[in-house]
Amino acid sequence: MVELLLEYGANINAQDESGYTLLMMTVNHYASNDILCLLLDKKADLYLKDNRGMTAFDHAREKNRSEVLIMFEAAEGKR
Repeated sequence: MVELLLEYGANINAQDESGYTLLMMTVNHYASNDILCLLLDKKADLYLKDNRGMTAFDHAREKNRSEVLIMFEAAEGKR
């Protein structure tokens, strides 16, 4: 579903009223790593900040998602 929305022009970095991006929501709700990979492949912004000033990196740290932090660091190195 995410891939289809992006294919039809959905803004991968859109933010909700709390400033959350799809990437942040995916981290916070423990969605599959396949979705995270898709978002990272499509160049989701790792550094956008929510209303609390937190980035997707910060959300991954807060949730103790070490595997996500590794994925983020790998994606960061490819950009």
